[in-house]
Amino acid sequence: MAKQKPPTIADLVVPKAARFLRLPKNLTKVAVQGLFDQILEQSGARRVTQEIRMSRGSAANRFVYSFLCFRMTSAVPFLTSSQLTEVRFGFVLLIEREGYLAVFNRGAKGLDDAVAKKSRPVERGSLTHLFADTARYQKLSTRRMTIAKQELRGVSYEADDLEMALVPATAARSILQNIRMATPEYGSVGVTPSTGRVRVSASKTSVEELVAFVDQTIAGINASTSSAFLTAFPEPVELDDAPADVSPVGLLFDLSGVYDLLHDSANPHTLVAPDTELSVDQLLEALSPVFMLRADNEQWNVLDDSGTILARMKRLKNSYSLRFTFAGEYAIEDAEGAVEPLTQWLRRHSAFSVTFTSPEYFYADGKLYRMAGFEQEVAQVRRFLNPHPPLDTASSEKGGPYPSTAKRFSPDSIFGIVESTLSGNDKHLWCCDLGDEWADYIGVGPSRVTFYHCKHGSPTTGASDFQVVVGQALKNLSRVKFRRSEVERKLQQAEQRAYWGATEIPRLARDVAGWTGLEQDFAEVIADPNAVWRVALVLTALSLKQFDEAAASPQSTPHFVQLVWLLSAFVSACRERDAQPVIYCRS
Repeated sequence: MAKQKPPTIADLVVPKAARFLRLPKNLTKVAVQGLFDQILEQSGARRVTQEIRMSRGSAANRFVYSFLCFRMTSAVPFLTSSQLTEVRFGFVLLIEREGYLAVFNRGAKGLDDAVAKKSRPVERGSLTHLFADTARYQKLSTRRMTIAKQELRGVSYEADDLEMALVPATAARSILQNIRMATPEYGSVGVTPSTGRVRVSASKTSVEELVAFVDQTIAGINASTSSAFLTAFPEPVELDDAPADVSPVGLLFDLSGVYDLLHDSANPHTLVAPDTELSVDQLLEALSPVFMLRADNEQWNVLDDSGTILARMKRLKNSYSLRFTFAGEYAIEDAEGAVEPLTQWLRRHSAFSVTFTSPEYFYADGKLYRMAGFEQEVAQVRRFLNPHPPLDTASSEKGGPYPSTAKRFSPDSIFGIVESTLSGNDKHLWCCDLGDEWADYIGVGPSRVTFYHCKHGSPTTGASDFQVVVGQALKNLSRVKFRRSEVERKLQQAEQRAYWGATEIPRLARDVAGWTGLEQDFAEVIADPNAVWRVALVLTALSLKQFDEAAASPQSTPHFVQLVWLLSAFVSACRERDAQPVIYCRS
């Protein structure tokens, strides 16, 4: 039998799907040979054939390519304790074109690491907006920028034209992962901006057609088109790609996760403090402000108002890390007695966010983002601020301590103000703290339900006082438009505890027709498709005047950027759940 002829590039028939990279300089035969050897070693494969830096095509349109075909032998995956093996084949095709490298492959382990040593990524924005001048966006897969673990982490949207169908507020906290678009020139095109992968929906084709696809994609990248629709989505940014004049200036510890653990009724945790240091409450209070950052030999000191260094922030390759100066003996202990140092927990969860000299840049959850149009974010939050003058004189959240004979909350407490003036349009007002609280209060009126979340603090434009209350409100968004059976169960529990704590303050703060009347009116609202569901923050730590003054300042402070970030997340999440956000504040 005649020996079989090895395959060549002319035999290759594959889909138009490749990863695109930039080449700082042309590859060499030695570099490609080393790359292929590395792939074979990591894949545990044997070479069938290879062609290294060959040229092909007409004189007017020649291109340089490298081709590797290999075979792998592995155990049959659906059998155990078997001697059977199966043979699979893979390939790598590299096309060098106009300073770019297009990588086609199948089954090549270690390819990304090998190629990364000789190339660099295409700018994410160029790929995100590829063919934007003619594209109609039909599917977007996104990852949510979250500040609460209860939020959705990833969402996909699909329509014939998402620019017409998608609610604009959805974009504010969604990072684009995958994009599928319809284009008149190239048909259906899929793009994964983070990896540089571009795919045209078509049948498998020859290498000449692959080169035409590469040329079309490179022309689209170089065209630098921009979609106003996609610009509304924030962009992840590599730290190296941030402008040289953009530097860290402020830091906020994300303590909401710690508070969630400490108040988790199903799995309670305890924060343990060493005897010789600050108490738990003192430590959490000390870590709650927005801290200024001071540069110090390629790191930044995290300073409190007195100049004390609480931590040092250092830049790694593409992230920031913290080294804490407070005692490592502070620890989070679960119900089983397992202990984790607080400093380790904060590092493991990247539980801090960073603001920069430009408010469009923001570092959170271990990644740097650029949000175009910070002024629009400020304007969006401003539209939902409602000054309520009685809050100007509030001195506490709940007031007290109260004697057992107390029948109402202090008039200068937020709870007292909610009951007396702020909820005037609610027929029923229910103080519903039962351990598994849905809100501090729920108000029910004609065709309307309002969830009130209250937080007291000194008037400021800082963000630290709002982390917990915003996180709680976002968690309780799952209650919006709930089922009647859920309300009935909750009200049955509430009737067993008619008074707040050990006082005579009624939980049914506005008793029009008792618990039965509340249940009936609640059922009517649930059944009403036109009912308005509102989620309200009631905040004495926020002043409309101070907000407006900070917004008008030519240079946004780290405190203000953090504040806008938190409140904008709240507004966007509410609107996505078809709930109306409301923020009551001081005047």
